[in-house]
Amino acid sequence: MNIDALEKLIRQQMRKRNTPGLALSVIKDDKVLLAKGYGARDLKHYLPMTPDTLIGIGSVTKSLTAFAVLVLEERGLLSIEDSVADYLSVDLFVARPEIKIKHMLSHSSGIPTMDAGNNCFHYAFDDFSRVYPAESREDFFAHLNDAADFILYKPGEHFFYNNDCYTCLTYMIEDITGQSFEAFMQEAILQPLNMTRAVMTQNGLDGDPDNNVMTGYLPDIKEGKTQLKASAIPIDGKVRAAGGLYADRKSVV
Repeated sequence: MNIDALEKLIRQQMRKRNTPGLALSVIKDDKVLLAKGYGARDLKHYLPMTPDTLIGIGSVTKSLTAFAVLVLEERGLLSIEDSVADYLSVDLFVARPEIKIKHMLSHSSGIPTMDAGNNCFHYAFDDFSRVYPAESREDFFAHLNDAADFILYKPGEHFFYNNDCYTCLTYMIEDITGQSFEAFMQEAILQPLNMTRAVMTQNGLDGDPDNNVMTGYLPDIKEGKTQLKASAIPIDGKVRAAGGLYADRKSVV
């Protein structure tokens, strides 16, 4: 592996795309070949990005949520072959008992996405062109029920990427365990994996003992010039199971 060539490419792309900061780990055969931060995690305070900066891992969070569901199956609290309607008394699922937990996990439920849990993204990304009445649990499922008008396929027939189904898994996990989603993830997944700096709440980010947390930035084009402005980052809310985990490289390597 030519690390010098890789790092040159990284710098070129960061300059081309006005990327403030980036952290990278390269692993081969369980050996870390490279773990390094580039640029800034905070432009205003001149703080460098490091390999230990807490960064959102986005939809990779889903793999850990799926892991949590399998832990519940191992404990005998559910089966991925169970109907979702056995756990969520929601019209969309009650009318379609053939939708199983495994379909939710694999984006093959047949339910088109309604972006029911995406309001936190609209705020974070300063885009209010699509805001949905889906903040409470009741509102979320009422909004999701409207997807029934657009279902074309049976469960297992087609792949439809769907964050909403992972938000449904959040509610299922909380109902089954009697714990908050974050508490169960800490107990069942993060702690056993020694992911000591992996967090899923704004308080977790704000309370990072190392104060080594990414800053979100949005491009703002004015008079043909691109500026970067600090922004909120999507965490908490209904994004937790679908993409709300922030971790350092020690947690994900």
